[in-house]
Amino acid sequence: MTAKDTNKASGSRGKRALILTVMIVAVTFFWVLMLLYTNLPTWAMAGIGLLCLLVLSLATAWTAMAFPSRSKP
Repeated sequence: MTAKDTNKASGSRGKRALILTVMIVAVTFFWVLMLLYTNLPTWAMAGIGLLCLLVLSLATAWTAMAFPSRSKP
């Protein structure tokens, strides 16, 4: 891997980490707003919460793919 490839990979990692951070804040804020300002039943809020967890877990996996794996010597 050349220095140019390393710099490109580190930029990708940084962008993905930033996107993940923004998603965590935005999705959590959205769910809390839904919880406080709507009259949805409990089962609907639980479904929205599970959907939020699914979105955040997929975003975390997508971000983790940008980081190199550790190889055993």
